[in-house]
Amino acid sequence: MSDKLKINQFIDLLKEYNETTNIYSKSSYDVLDYHVKDSQNLASLLSEHGIHVDLGSGSGLPAIILAILTKSKIICVESKQKK
Repeated sequence: MSDKLKINQFIDLLKEYNETTNIYSKSSYDVLDYHVKDSQNLASLLSEHGIHVDLGSGSGLPAIILAILTKSKIICVESKQKK
């Protein structure tokens, strides 16, 4: 599966889960593409074999995008169990 397809699948899952659990503001959907592109830019700066931690990972941005686009180990930390 291509990276683009994986990212689109993640966005679809995010929106689906967001219908029952507010992890990403629906009013922010119009800037979701910006957040994804911002995460893609960040991925180009990471060490390919490093370990990176996303504290307060909430909706999974940028962590999920980074995990898709790099070979780095990405650790998500979120204090709210619903997220």
